[in-house]
Amino acid sequence: MVDVHNASEVAWTILGLVAGLKTQYGKGTLSKVLKGSKSKYVARAASEAKEVYGCLSVFSEEQVDGLVQQLIDAGYLEVLQVGTMFEVNVLGLTDKGRQTLDQHLLIDMTLPKVYSAEFTSGGDVPILDKEVLDEYYQVKVELSKLIKKEGELKEQIKKAMTDNQFSNIHTENMDLFCKKVERVLYPKDKVEALVPEELLEKIRVLKETVVLVAKLKVKEEVRSE
Repeated sequence: MVDVHNASEVAWTILGLVAGLKTQYGKGTLSKVLKGSKSKYVARAASEAKEVYGCLSVFSEEQVDGLVQQLIDAGYLEVLQVGTMFEVNVLGLTDKGRQTLDQHLLIDMTLPKVYSAEFTSGGDVPILDKEVLDEYYQVKVELSKLIKKEGELKEQIKKAMTDNQFSNIHTENMDLFCKKVERVLYPKDKVEALVPEELLEKIRVLKETVVLVAKLKVKEEVRSE
């Protein structure tokens, strides 16, 4: 594991990646490897760098790219042009970078702040009153039953309405409408395969959230939520 709060350790990891790869890659590819990108375009590089693949996943890809750029600006890495028919920009270690890596010399660089919450397994640690957990359990059980029953009733109603070509039903208690809705979906794997990487970089948005998952230990007819 890389200590993402230690600038020198982060820098050594990046320099070590460049030094250890059999094939030279550009800054974008190296940043994706360090971030742990699932893009098929970095599969080859990722397979060569299994030990550090995703080691900087706590940062965004843009932040990792910025760290690599800092090492370029400071003279530890250099941009090289390779190729005969057409030139491709790749990264290589400078003499300064190689010496720093070999001797583990300290490196001063600015690290992005890490705001992600860290959680540990609580097991049976009593952080809440037992009554709260018991009440939550009962609510989840009843809610699971209701959701299951709601799904069954909705399917019966939809089938009856479509079979009889009724678009709406009005009762004293509610109004029901049955209609076809089309949604345009863009599968993530196809987008990444067909959209140019430079465009993906411009539109990619990383959102983090905290979710609570409860697996109920009840009878089989109640689904886990």
